[in-house]
Amino acid sequence: TISGHGQLSTGTFVTNAGGTATFSSGYLTIRSGDLTFGPGGINGGTNSGGLITTTLGNNGYLGVSGTTTVANGFALAINGGEFVTGNLTTATGGTTSFTSGQMYVNSGDLVVGDHGVNGNATLNIPTQSSIYVAGDTRIDSGYSFSLNGGTLSTGTFTNNGGEADFNGGTLTIRNGDLVVGGAGFNSAVTNINTNGAITLTSGGVRVVSGAFNINRGYLSTNTFVNTGGTATFNGGTLTIGGGDLVVGDAGFNRSEEHTSELQSHH
Repeated sequence: TISGHGQLSTGTFVTNAGGTATFSSGYLTIRSGDLTFGPGGINGGTNSGGLITTTLGNNGYLGVSGTTTVANGFALAINGGEFVTGNLTTATGGTTSFTSGQMYVNSGDLVVGDHGVNGNATLNIPTQSSIYVAGDTRIDSGYSFSLNGGTLSTGTFTNNGGEADFNGGTLTIRNGDLVVGGAGFNSAVTNINTNGAITLTSGGVRVVSGAFNINRGYLSTNTFVNTGGTATFNGGTLTIGGGDLVVGDAGFNRSEEHTSELQSHH
């Protein structure tokens, strides 16, 4: 049992048949292997809704260099703590949820779906919470994602038939495009308001449907193309680092008289 301010740093972690391991608080680091929440790993916890649950609360830390697996009948709840892993997978019958805290997926993708973060069929990132993903953040059909004041830094972002909303906070897509509508942020309206920021490190913004509005927020992108929605600049900072700024059908096609800073670099 690891609890209170207890700390364990180990190369690998295995629980043999007949043994029980629980992690209720403190610090657990797996330096060179995988960790299973289930048989052979952390197999004890609190019974919640019929699942054996481990909750990573405030001041708790879990670091796994390899893959974290949540097995059938088990649950991992990130609720204020810090969770670092190479990869994350949730087996059928298992549950992984994120309410608040910090999560880092340092080698692979983050799936919001059956075999990833699947608690309550949603992933919400609130204020003072953050998620880093080395690869793709993917929202599967039947699931939803909301950035509500927190921070998401991801290699790419894909909406695979789910729902995705940007309601404020900081979004960084390091290796791909941001699609507004369709296979991206597909709410009817996407607003970058005051204290909101979106950065496309190497990609661009494509508005394919719906409304995209910069309302005194911040957008830095390589390119900006509007192929079927509306786009409005109502003040703030807009930087287009590798393409043209179009005012018209293929760009910003709704206008307001609130200009703070516009930049276009070639």
